[in-house]
Amino acid sequence: MNGELFQICRLVTAAKQALREEAPIQYTPGPYEEATAFVCLPEASRPGAGPYTAPHVEAWFAHMRQRGLEDVKLLCPVDVPDRNILGFVNITGSAMICFRRGGLASAFTGSRHFDSVKKRWSGLYTEQELSSPPPGKPRFQNPTPTFRQTLLEIQALAVQIDCPGFARIFERARVILDGAVEAPRSAYSLPLPQERCALFDAADCADVFGAMGSWNDTPPCLAGEKGLSREYDRLSDALLRQIRLAILYAVNEW
Repeated sequence: MNGELFQICRLVTAAKQALREEAPIQYTPGPYEEATAFVCLPEASRPGAGPYTAPHVEAWFAHMRQRGLEDVKLLCPVDVPDRNILGFVNITGSAMICFRRGGLASAFTGSRHFDSVKKRWSGLYTEQELSSPPPGKPRFQNPTPTFRQTLLEIQALAVQIDCPGFARIFERARVILDGAVEAPRSAYSLPLPQERCALFDAADCADVFGAMGSWNDTPPCLAGEKGLSREYDRLSDALLRQIRLAILYAVNEW
């Protein structure tokens, strides 16, 4: 899974767990993370005060709790205009929507920067107020049946175009989705309920979109040679959509 999207999933689930437990947030940076900061909008109760920059996750969460934070949701696009850009940074379009007392809502969107000396990524999330918040929180449906069917179809395509490695990946994702193997929850440190782990891990396993060596690289050429370009595009779009829907449901609906 794209590291940018994965981090925001971790932030949202950690915040949701802390809110439910009425406790400080528990967030352990990944080995590739250098620092994560948050630029928060000025508070209306402090006229003339500038934006507040929280230097780390714990400070951000404490500050948002003081502002009346009640819930956090992940949003991300389920379709993209060009799958080939998915191997690049700062292109997922994901956001954390923070719902606060009084019907207020704001969105944090992030950017990531690589330190070539430390070989780590730093993240900066910036808050934007939603002047017209939605009347209700977004809700997401369980996409498991359609996700499973898409995995079966794209596995068959991978076999047809002589990509056995990708066929095995799609098969493993389906096996995880079906619960036939234990979802590797400990590998992600996401505080998801058990019934959501398999769905999230299947989505992560099936996410083969990237740059060199990915499903975006040689497979489209092999599909073209066999006259299957349209089927490749159809199923690739469908897979990406199901992956994103699975992530949105697993992260938000608990």
